[in-house]
Amino acid sequence: MLVALLLIIISSALVIAVNYLSIPNSGNLGTEEIKAYRDSQCTQSVGSINWGILELGNTKNITVFLRNEGNLDVTLTLNITDWNPSVAKDYITLTWDYNSQILHPNDVLSVIFTLGAPSDSHGITSFSFDTVITADS
Repeated sequence: MLVALLLIIISSALVIAVNYLSIPNSGNLGTEEIKAYRDSQCTQSVGSINWGILELGNTKNITVFLRNEGNLDVTLTLNITDWNPSVAKDYITLTWDYNSQILHPNDVLSVIFTLGAPSDSHGITSFSFDTVITADS
């Protein structure tokens, strides 16, 4: 009887061991990351843009190189935020020449930003804003 009980316990343990399967898993998460540079070799990152003096009624251009540093194909959107003074957003414009191209991982795209000043200052003598570029897959 003791031998039969031990055989049942041992065979139950064997059944449990046979029913256990471990499958290792790994993977990568898709990332959407865009960075801005001053040069086409992408060695000088853009921390900020100083437009200097913008004469009334004129525009100024600055070329920035955007690199897709993520691992997904992306398109970009531009949003301007945090205008100071807030009324500046009604008179000063910022545009870019990006045309919805798909940027593949490690692609570098030259983009021209154009800042436009009003013909009348509307009391604005200095301004600041944030340029937000979003990468969407």
